[in-house]
Amino acid sequence: MRYKESLMKKLYGVLLFLVCISFALAADIDSEMFYGPLWSRSIFIPFSLYYQFPGMKAAVSSPGSVSLGFNLYCGQSFINYLVDNSGPEPVYERIVDFETLTLEKILSYSPVEGIEFGATWRLVLLYGGFLDPLISGFHNLFGLPNNERDSFPENDIYINVPNTNNVYLKLDHPAFGLGDTDLWAKIRLLKTENIILSGLCVVKLPTGSRKLLLGSGYTDAAFGLLFDWYISPVFALYVNGGLVLPYDALDPGTPSAPFIMWNTIFGFEYTAAPGIGLMVQVVFRTSPLYSDFVVIPDTDIDFFITPQVNLLIGMSFRDDAWAFQFYFQEDPLTHNAADILFNISVRYRVF
Repeated sequence: MRYKESLMKKLYGVLLFLVCISFALAADIDSEMFYGPLWSRSIFIPFSLYYQFPGMKAAVSSPGSVSLGFNLYCGQSFINYLVDNSGPEPVYERIVDFETLTLEKILSYSPVEGIEFGATWRLVLLYGGFLDPLISGFHNLFGLPNNERDSFPENDIYINVPNTNNVYLKLDHPAFGLGDTDLWAKIRLLKTENIILSGLCVVKLPTGSRKLLLGSGYTDAAFGLLFDWYISPVFALYVNGGLVLPYDALDPGTPSAPFIMWNTIFGFEYTAAPGIGLMVQVVFRTSPLYSDFVVIPDTDIDFFITPQVNLLIGMSFRDDAWAFQFYFQEDPLTHNAADILFNISVRYRVF
């Protein structure tokens, strides 16, 4: 108890110090000095079917600004479960085994002071990929468990997730096409010398095929808050949070009934040099479904109901018009996410 009290006092002391520093240095801080949180996305089925808060800066672009962005995600997912342990060799079955390449295009425009509109649309490829032998080789080299990957065909695609929400999650062949499209509006609510608060409203349009698992088949709405705290000329903290409301979660007449979801993002940026940012980010997303099928070993907890707790580590590079980001993403806690995900992004301010 005393240890916890001492730790809390230290944390409060650090927070008070940061607040004092931020106010003391506020006059020297400009949001343009920072890249902002890493723009991210989960490619893991079933999260990828619904809108996700990507990690967006609360700061609003100057009036008349037009920006373009391209994000490329490359990731792999593999989940299996024990079917029979009575024989000489245990028998496993796959639930999720696929890789994806997802290309996002982002367009944003600020018509007046304090308001920014944007659209995000994507192309999605679900396929067997090429990473299986590389991951297996890495695990074997360092003596790590291979999660029975060797029991199944390499670079294969297979998705079959039974769930009580009646969300269609079956695929046994490659799929390629347009994913769902996000239309969003960011409205600045508060701006001080070092703090910015904005609201975010989103409509996700069902432009992706539900049968090919490129979209949910229904419209989503999302509402959230974006918070930037520019602590000093080299440190910034970002927080995003909000609700995702799938249409089929609200309409009892639809065959599927996913859960309403909550997304929270905490991002921390350190400007190591002018134009270079080092980024650490934690993304928390609640699950849209309950499988009633796969449980976490040695527990009675349903695997698919656990939230994603993704850790992102990356870098950003920028100048007056161009910006680039790179990051690696993994869920080290609940593992209800892609086994591994890489991202590379480019943004260009046209005006």
